[in-house]
Amino acid sequence: MGLTPHTKENFLVGSKLPHYFVVTRGPDWQRHCGTLKDVEHVLDLYPDANVTQVFQPVPTTVDVPHITVKDQELPMQQILPESKLQEFNP
Repeated sequence: MGLTPHTKENFLVGSKLPHYFVVTRGPDWQRHCGTLKDVEHVLDLYPDANVTQVFQPVPTTVDVPHITVKDQELPMQQILPESKLQEFNP
């Protein structure tokens, strides 16, 4: 049976957001599908199943307060002594 064009159009509305599909058939039977093609294959096997599209929760942004510190320069680092290695010429 598959999805009708009208139903397919409804699923593709928010396709850019992270989502997956859940195909259910009664209270104890469900399949999770990542693509619409997978959903169509499951619906070919079980035409009486129901399909829902599940969207991931949208992450919220948080304002983090910041403070400015005077003299943010790093302390001077210890400079290592020059190498005393001699060049090797075979």
